[in-house]
Amino acid sequence: MKKRIVAALLCVSIFLLTGCSNKKINYDIENTQSTQSEKQTTGDSMLAQFADAETWEDSFEAVGEYTTTKITIDAQIEVPGVQSMSVIEVQEPKVDAAYREKMVKAVFGDSEIYFYDETNLPKGQLLEKIAAYQEQLIQLQEQQAQVGDGLVDKNKRDSIQQQMDECQRQIDSLEKSYETAPEDFISADNYQSDVYLAYKDGNGYVLRFENGDEEGMQGVRRTFCITLSPEENHDLCPEEVKDSPQIFYAGAGDIGDADDNSCRMSRESAENLSLGMLSDLGFSNPVQTDAWALGWFGYNEENSEEGFCIDGYQFVYQLGIDQMPLVDNGFYFSSFLPKDRENPEKTEYSENARAAVSVTDDGIIGIEISNPVEVTNRTPDVELLPLENVKEIFKNELMNHFFDYDIHIDQTMHFTKLSLIYLRVAADNGNGTYSYIPVWRLCYEDDGTYRNTLFLNAIDGSIVYGPSAY
Repeated sequence: MKKRIVAALLCVSIFLLTGCSNKKINYDIENTQSTQSEKQTTGDSMLAQFADAETWEDSFEAVGEYTTTKITIDAQIEVPGVQSMSVIEVQEPKVDAAYREKMVKAVFGDSEIYFYDETNLPKGQLLEKIAAYQEQLIQLQEQQAQVGDGLVDKNKRDSIQQQMDECQRQIDSLEKSYETAPEDFISADNYQSDVYLAYKDGNGYVLRFENGDEEGMQGVRRTFCITLSPEENHDLCPEEVKDSPQIFYAGAGDIGDADDNSCRMSRESAENLSLGMLSDLGFSNPVQTDAWALGWFGYNEENSEEGFCIDGYQFVYQLGIDQMPLVDNGFYFSSFLPKDRENPEKTEYSENARAAVSVTDDGIIGIEISNPVEVTNRTPDVELLPLENVKEIFKNELMNHFFDYDIHIDQTMHFTKLSLIYLRVAADNGNGTYSYIPVWRLCYEDDGTYRNTLFLNAIDGSIVYGPSAY
């Protein structure tokens, strides 16, 4: 089987929506339910009206004060295979002690639970961590000693120095914790910590709650992750890699191609196990988007791969509705954003909900849930604009407002894909409330990368400002 490592760190994902439509829309189901129930009897108000849509071909010019851009549209039209679309409202959880307690008990059940954060680690574990950082620091010092004196080398030296400083910072922090550390693990008598340990069948598992912020061109990208992992991969790895100093596992190829999977559990049983856990954790409406064979990788002390085998499964899920994922896996490289948007650097937004569950004969050994949300409301069967209206609005926007956007201006611009999708828009209250709405995405698509993307609200025709890499 050809190996293909699939990134398992789900906290790093596509850049998401930071603004919303210029036009304020009331998506409250109380105000629209009766109207929608009447409209669903009309065939043209649902996705049936797009059944014959295949391509959109057009060309025109956007004329600015100093330049003219020729716009060519040769776009394949994509419509999801569902009968209708909805507006879905979601709410991020309040991560407090009660929430952590619920998650910890869902994962560990009746097992004895221990604190595992640095301030509560026993002396033995702290000494192991200190020794690992000291070894890493020695390796970095050796690397730095081999770097030359040129200008290019200076950047490398600075990078290594930053890593050395971080190693030393970790060592100093761990040594300070060691002074007051207990001799053994402390039973968790509250849920104020972000890291916990429990044992199942003699194997230790660590559950972490992690928050992160990352500065970007569209603002501060917030992430929240819940991760479960073995305390020691060596305790759960297959024999083929057990002798390697370093062991990692990750999705490593299509599950159907893994004839050499040594896991005795069936795929169906593993899927049911993963879905049951997500249900216990409150992950709303999971739709499976990927299923991978679980690869185990052994690395030697020089960080070179020295062993590999397949043992287990990894299932990836996204928030969905009617078995349709609310987010695709594409990468937004550039989008149409208004030049006059206010203080984009101060905007806060978070990524979409995703989950990955790793399963072996030992059961669930790994969970990675990023940005979980709860579905709080759904307005079904919303009426969508006719396709001809959509094309007319896009064309008018590009012809008459092209130069109002903050996007790279060239003499030509080409669009190849027009897709009806869901896009997440933030509520005005800024308290972690979002709506997923149907939008038309016009873009140049290149092998899963979306360039020069313009979004149109499929319900009312207003422009929606969407995700972008810069």
